[in-house]
Amino acid sequence: MSFQLWLLYCATVFVVSATPGPNMLHILQRSVTLGLGRSLPAMLGCMTGLLLLMAASVMGLTALLLALPGAFDLLRYVGTAYLVWLGIKAWRAPIEAAGDEDLSAPSAALSPLAVFRGGFLIAISNPKALLFVAAFLPQFIDPARPRGPQFAILVASFAVIETLWYFTYALGGRGLSRWLQRPAAQRAFNRVTGTVFVGFGALLLRSHRA
Repeated sequence: MSFQLWLLYCATVFVVSATPGPNMLHILQRSVTLGLGRSLPAMLGCMTGLLLLMAASVMGLTALLLALPGAFDLLRYVGTAYLVWLGIKAWRAPIEAAGDEDLSAPSAALSPLAVFRGGFLIAISNPKALLFVAAFLPQFIDPARPRGPQFAILVASFAVIETLWYFTYALGGRGLSRWLQRPAAQRAFNRVTGTVFVGFGALLLRSHRA
């Protein structure tokens, strides 16, 4: 592809990735409760899920989903249920008493594998991401040139930009952790987070195939 087309792609991905969504919100939440270092498996899990969706799109899985009656709706319902469950869990998260030193105590028992699994499920439970990739990536492919290298460049560029935003949100979470020492702030954060997750679930439920 041309350099100008690649720059346009990167600019578009930069804006899309910056928009708060389930992945970014999940990483923000993990960085608040676990700290930056222990939230790294969540970032890896989210990225792994997204790269699998992109690989599936490249291999034509989207066409298969659209051809099989009910397959897309089934994935949509599963993704909706998972996002709503996360929202309810955030609403019911325990509130630490004022003066507690360790805000991450309720999550201290989480293993790196559990943190990775949570990020992975967040990323892969949204079938709209699969359709977005299927409709978005081909717009930047030059059909007159080999497609494999072009897809590789697009996916690699996406991974770099998305990861930069992961760290941006995670570093923001470190600052939030000091503010969240207050129980009232913790409660407000949990409820806003929970509401946003449920909202994403509702939007996913209402989505339709293009």
